[in-house]
Amino acid sequence: MSVTPESLYLRHDWQLDEVNQLFALPFNDLLFRAHSLHRQFFDANEIQVSSLLSIKTGSCSEDCGYCPQSARHDSDLKPEALMPIEQVLEAAEAAKQQGASRFCMGAAWRSPKDRDIERVVEMVKGVKALGMETCVTLGMLNEKQTQALKDGGLDYYNHNLDTSEEYYSEVITTRTYQDRLDTLERVRDAGINVCCGGIVGMGETETDRAKLLLQLATMPKHPESVPINMLVQVEGTPLHGINALDPLVFVRTIAVARILMPKSRVRLSAGRKDMSDELQALCFFAGANSIFYGNFCSNDYLGLANHPQLAQAFKRGVDQYGVGSGASHLISGHTQAHHALEEELAEFTGRERALLFSTGYMANLGIVSALIDRRGRVLEDRLNHASLLDGGLLSRAEFQRYQHNDIEDLQQRLHQSAQKTLIVTDGVFSMDGDLAHLPRLAQLAQQQQAVLMVDDAHGFGVLGATGAGVAEHFALDQQQVPIFMATLGKACGSFGAFVAGNQDLIEFLIQKSRSYIYTTAMPAAVAEATRASLKLLKTEAWRRERLHQLIRYFRKSAEQQGLKLMDSMTAIQPILVGDSHAVL
Repeated sequence: MSVTPESLYLRHDWQLDEVNQLFALPFNDLLFRAHSLHRQFFDANEIQVSSLLSIKTGSCSEDCGYCPQSARHDSDLKPEALMPIEQVLEAAEAAKQQGASRFCMGAAWRSPKDRDIERVVEMVKGVKALGMETCVTLGMLNEKQTQALKDGGLDYYNHNLDTSEEYYSEVITTRTYQDRLDTLERVRDAGINVCCGGIVGMGETETDRAKLLLQLATMPKHPESVPINMLVQVEGTPLHGINALDPLVFVRTIAVARILMPKSRVRLSAGRKDMSDELQALCFFAGANSIFYGNFCSNDYLGLANHPQLAQAFKRGVDQYGVGSGASHLISGHTQAHHALEEELAEFTGRERALLFSTGYMANLGIVSALIDRRGRVLEDRLNHASLLDGGLLSRAEFQRYQHNDIEDLQQRLHQSAQKTLIVTDGVFSMDGDLAHLPRLAQLAQQQQAVLMVDDAHGFGVLGATGAGVAEHFALDQQQVPIFMATLGKACGSFGAFVAGNQDLIEFLIQKSRSYIYTTAMPAAVAEATRASLKLLKTEAWRRERLHQLIRYFRKSAEQQGLKLMDSMTAIQPILVGDSHAVL
């Protein structure tokens, strides 16, 4: 009989004293044993990347002491209904583009209704069609629901035991340990892979951690996926304020899980964002080989960049117009697609006309330098984007920067000269995330017969009742904000920029803006994709609502972590870290 790693190391008859002995091993010996065994079954340098989406948030009837989703806890988490299937698939596509091969969908239910299962099955089918591994966690299931998920092609069902059976009632009282085991048995009987692990750091003892892993390791078949979570303390939940777990105890738990279940994927799950790189490296060395990730540094505020309708519109544009535009707008680069987009942007922003530029930087250079010359004056907020500042400098006009959002400082500077003056400001400041005081700026500009220009790169698509931007947010019209510029590569998820205003402004820029005249037009296919984006932006207000919910959640969570935030309710959320040592 041949000897294989499975026959040597794969066991289902572990005893509690054996597990306790593993936990008691010297730290280096434990890690060496776990890492050596990990190499028997996995590529030691491979880590699976997973992405998790909450498809239904809050209002759960359970009382899990760690969970902000419970309706019984005052965690200030806003409940949300089950997400539309299209929105889930967009998130899955975006996760795939970011490198995830596994997509997990979680819903805050004690147990789902049959009609909910039908919608989740459609989500599973859609995600699988993208070529991704699927996992859902929906609470307790009956046999009919489990079979429906299996028939829909579900790969994994997640249902954690959380802790030992003895400690379980200290954390949850609304369902029993056996309830969880029964759901796991149904999942296994239906032929769905089991994803089951627990949470450490909830006040349990080392014996509780050993008993949790023992329960998993003595199942007839080990869970194919074992998530090990570090408690994330959330204000308003019963476990908030509990003493934090020693990080090395967490590493030991990972290592013991690897030894007991050598073929399972051990997933480094909740709590990872609070772990240092060094701690995570120890966890990977100890046998963790799957992580969850999130995309947190993108300007794709509404998740439109990977939307299939944009991709389809782009492809149709390529088929009709080709990849490139071939020339500048004034020669032959301007197509019906560009013209239609300009008209739609003008209508959306409440302006007479709009003009496309290839980039936001070129738009600002071209607008400012065309509108003012050495005989005039440019007054800019000190925290304006570099493209605005460069436009002011290159205009050769008298150039001054007033103190950030300081209307009094600006007013004093306006009184100092009778020159033609252009006041330039960001709508949403790109580093601090705060809003310009537009109503006061507009009033002051009209009083002093100055012209106001607003760069709304980070507000367009995000602010306002319809998403038309910061001017709509403050209910300011074309007369009050005569020059409105915004980019298309952020909330719109495409590329390029535009300026909107009255007929005379646009016609003047067509004739005088050098960065417009002497630049190849954006590809018509990009214009078509942007038109599709604009339609979604108009009709799917939930994207903005979701963004602002996430902003509020981030701010609350950051404050709970003791992070010092700035005064911003926009998608730009600066954190004041301190000196360079703290930053590093």
